[in-house]
Amino acid sequence: MRAFITLYQREMRSYFVSPVAYIVLTLFFVLSGFFFYNILVSSLQASMGGVFGILANILLFTTPFITMRLVAEEKRSGTMELLLTSPVRPLDIILSKFLAAWSLIGIVIAGTLIYVIILLAFSQEGMEAGPLVLGYLGLILLSGAIVALGLLASSLAESQMAAGIMGFGFSFILILLEWVGQGGKGIIHAILRELSLFAHFGDFYLGVFDIKHLVFFLFWGVVCIFFAVKSIEARLLK
Repeated sequence: MRAFITLYQREMRSYFVSPVAYIVLTLFFVLSGFFFYNILVSSLQASMGGVFGILANILLFTTPFITMRLVAEEKRSGTMELLLTSPVRPLDIILSKFLAAWSLIGIVIAGTLIYVIILLAFSQEGMEAGPLVLGYLGLILLSGAIVALGLLASSLAESQMAAGIMGFGFSFILILLEWVGQGGKGIIHAILRELSLFAHFGDFYLGVFDIKHLVFFLFWGVVCIFFAVKSIEARLLK
């Protein structure tokens, strides 16, 4: 546990001494602020429903900037070999990187509460607590799945550039699954819908809680982390 905490603290410190995190944070809030303003002006409703969908898409394309360096940079600099030869389990390495990246995304998501405050300040009717709370829960779960996917990409790649391209490729595939799944009613389309992260995210910001969505996101994260661990364990055998 002590090794894990040390690794986690190391990862968190690395974010705030690098310009990457600040660039991603700035990009996220510029984009989300722009779309929030446009949704607010066009709908004139105190609802985060449409905003949650926009935030999910922005996270899908900004998270790879954060995850691409997680393992690939360690490989490039040679520090991964040092970590693997130290008394630290590969699982501790991967989990610490995953939780650090997820924590940073959590900070980003928490920052969007300013939009809720703005809506409450200008609304006379208030907001429904259920869809709001579940929307944020869904956003946290979705971001965890995206981080896990980006971490897997970084563990498979040998450079940050390759990890970033792979991460964006995975993100594009996820969007394709959503589009294709919604384009028909056959069994193939149904399977594709079930594999889509966004299909499982949608119910949350509509105020609907279904345990299958929670299980799906947890399963997705566990699978990605499992293969990321296996990827760096394979380096020990080389």
